[in-house]
Amino acid sequence: MTFETAGHRQFVQRALGGSAMVLCALLGCDRAADAKPTYTTFDPAGSVDTQAWGINASGAITGTYEDGSGVWHGFVRATDGTITSFDPAGATMTKANQINAGGTITGQYGDGASPSHGFVRTSDGSFTTFDPVGSVFTASVVINGSGTAAGYYYLTPKRLAGFIRTADGTITEISLSKKLTAAVGINSAGTVVGQYEDTSGVIHGFARTADDTVTTLDVPGAVNTYANSIDNSGDVSGEWMDANGVLHGFIEAADGTFTTFDPTGSVMTDAFEINRNASIASFYADSSGKLHGYVRNVAGTITSFDPPGSVKTEVWGINDSGAIAGYYKHQHQVHGFLRTP
Repeated sequence: MTFETAGHRQFVQRALGGSAMVLCALLGCDRAADAKPTYTTFDPAGSVDTQAWGINASGAITGTYEDGSGVWHGFVRATDGTITSFDPAGATMTKANQINAGGTITGQYGDGASPSHGFVRTSDGSFTTFDPVGSVFTASVVINGSGTAAGYYYLTPKRLAGFIRTADGTITEISLSKKLTAAVGINSAGTVVGQYEDTSGVIHGFARTADDTVTTLDVPGAVNTYANSIDNSGDVSGEWMDANGVLHGFIEAADGTFTTFDPTGSVMTDAFEINRNASIASFYADSSGKLHGYVRNVAGTITSFDPPGSVKTEVWGINDSGAIAGYYKHQHQVHGFLRTP
């Protein structure tokens, strides 16, 4: 099993003022404008490459690290900084993707028989492994507070389907096309967002509610639209591709209104995680190709950032308090980081 540097939710993209003060007062911003964020760098013992992928409401972080022998393991970092490494039984590679408020983690692992199976790990360290029927590669990407996980799996090398797995183990396939459907975001109500490819090769975003009502999401004027994350109010974040092949960020409000954005200096904008305050955290590339983190608050203010010493920053998680998790490269090593407002 290999892990893309760009991340588990980029496979589709890579393969194929005054009013602000009022809004902050009413809805809440993640930090005061004059506050200085703090950065905490961390690595599991023996790590040569640490990738933090998810953060929950209390600030616990999960992710993946590579040891000195080239093997990848999962980890969870508790709020007191204690890091626990883990692997499902028989795993040769482990990737932990997201952690919910109860400390349940979902992800995927490879063994000698298959490159990737899904897993759920509860806070006591117990594992449940799974594969949708017919899967030859399972990626469990996200999990909500009820323990419902979502992701995607290959049925054949040419067909990718999304899935939802409830806490009782029931797996439901999501197939909006005969070629590619992927579920990559879920909220507390069980609404799933993701992407699918139509017969013309165009990528559309979608939202699927728990009662199987599906809505297609397309940013006006977009060549392709990628829906990545959904908050509990129904706001969706993601990217859209213009006619020149450039990615831009967007947020779709629950009423269907689209707002597009780019951090200053961006030539490629990703928009992955959205919290309950409609703040989006992700990363962008500048004209030199360097990646930087950013956070966009509900008022539309975008703050770019990099941990001290970073030459490449990737952001993959934000919780409702505005704490951000991701990883950065310093010299020749990749480290996990926590950014607190």
